Amino acid sequence: MILHSSNEHQLVFGMKSGEQRLLERTFELYPVMPAGIAPLSKSSDPEEMQDEQDLLDELMRESKAENRLELMNFLRRPRQFEKEEDALLLTVKKSEVNWLLEIVNEIRVGLWYKLGQPDPEEDEVPSETAHLEDWISMEYCADLQARLLFTLTDPK
Repeated sequence: MILHSSNEHQLVFGMKSGEQRLLERTFELYPVMPAGIAPLSKSSDPEEMQDEQDLLDELMRESKAENRLELMNFLRRPRQFEKEEDALLLTVKKSEVNWLLEIVNEIRVGLWYKLGQPDPEEDEVPSETAHLEDWISMEYCADLQARLLFTLTDPK
């Protein structure tokens, strides 16, 4: 996915054949991050904070459910993907970039946890098919994040 064009309201990314399916498959994984991965407080007794932790977990579940619905609507929006010659164009409103960064980061980090927190320096590719698909999605998310972040810093 590369930035094809932009204006003050939107970004248009060019995608290669098959990348739409990879993007959709990756977004369909959301939410990935397991509940309670980050305790409310590391310094307090977890039992004393259980009610607050439960409330936080519930609020996060609700927020993720809303985000998932928005994400699926984003993918199904009319004219979201348009064909142009041998490429596919994806339009993203500039107001959606930060939200997409949050979604993509949550997927990437969630998959990283799911894969056992692999060391990125070792660059070992999983051999099991299920893990390989998650690894590919995790790496794809890292690439998406870089490209979205670039749009925030690019003076265009």
